[in-house]
Amino acid sequence: MTNPKAAMMWVAVSMYLAASSLSTPQFLAFGLAASASAMTIYGAYALLFSTGFAMRAYARFFRFVEGIFGAVFGMIGAKLVIDGVREVRG
Repeated sequence: MTNPKAAMMWVAVSMYLAASSLSTPQFLAFGLAASASAMTIYGAYALLFSTGFAMRAYARFFRFVEGIFGAVFGMIGAKLVIDGVREVRG
């Protein structure tokens, strides 16, 4: 797994469900359903973005796409920093 945040999210969901009044079969069914959902969604992404059309489109526009993602994440990071400074100042 390359994203530890995703693992932590699933651990949190599992702990929440384990503390609820779910029976063991319900808890296991949720795990199977979540796994099937993730495999379906990410499998579809893999098939969609491995097509020749998608690869050519990304090769053509990758600087624009990466620039947009960089700008958005930069703005989110700046907002977090600004909010943190405001919170520390009181």
